[in-house]
Amino acid sequence: MEVHIIPASHNIYNFYTSLGFIDEGRHENKILNSDLTLETPIHMAWINPQFNPV
Repeated sequence: MEVHIIPASHNIYNFYTSLGFIDEGRHENKILNSDLTLETPIHMAWINPQFNPV
């Protein structure tokens, strides 16, 4: 089982890495903020090594 998130704020990056999420890449300048600045979200994933689909 995998869990994927794309946090819109870099402020919570350390929170997710502390939970075991890994950085899988960035989407450069993908989000246009209301003040017309661009933001780069980070694609993060967590994989449960003990998941058994049976």
